[in-house]
Amino acid sequence: MEHLEELIAERRARPTDDLLSELVHVEEQGDQLSHDELISTVLLIFGAGFETTTNLIGNGLLALLDHPAELQRLRDDRSLLKTAVEELLRWDSPVQIDGRAAQEDVELDGMAIPAGEQFVTLLGAANRDPACVRRPRALRRRTRRSGADEFRRRHSLLSRCRAQRRAEGQVVFDRLLDRFAVIEPAWGGDRPAYRDTLVLRGLESLPVRFNA
Repeated sequence: MEHLEELIAERRARPTDDLLSELVHVEEQGDQLSHDELISTVLLIFGAGFETTTNLIGNGLLALLDHPAELQRLRDDRSLLKTAVEELLRWDSPVQIDGRAAQEDVELDGMAIPAGEQFVTLLGAANRDPACVRRPRALRRRTRRSGADEFRRRHSLLSRCRAQRRAEGQVVFDRLLDRFAVIEPAWGGDRPAYRDTLVLRGLESLPVRFNA
């Protein structure tokens, strides 16, 4: 936040052709973004555009390496990329937990949540809920009808910035398949380890061998 304060002061004094300058301009109008909201917005954009996408790429590539038949299907039919990224987001989501606050009294699955109450949503559990997803413990090719749509209703209510992650994921995996004829594990005996985090889920590293 100290770093952002310095950047915001710099952009306020000397605007450039970038998103931060545009957001500072909105904040200076006074009726759209407060200074605190400006800071929060920039932090959210950074988290959504970098951290979660990094984890989607790592978690998703690991899942495909663990399921080489699915990786080959993507090679053979790139039209599956869109639903494949949806499935990778479901299988090992880069965001596992999120917080919400009820704006009004609501009942969810028989539980009464009064207005103003804060609660935690477990995205990882929702993504493996058999009430939403057929064969939730299987990573598999899903058509639009039988795959993404069957869990999107609940999943899309819980996660943030999925459109950005989805688009970036499609580009990354498409480019990987274009550039490399061979993509295979290179981590030896020990499985790649996940970082010790609670909300975000991502790998410490993912050794992979590529061959063009």
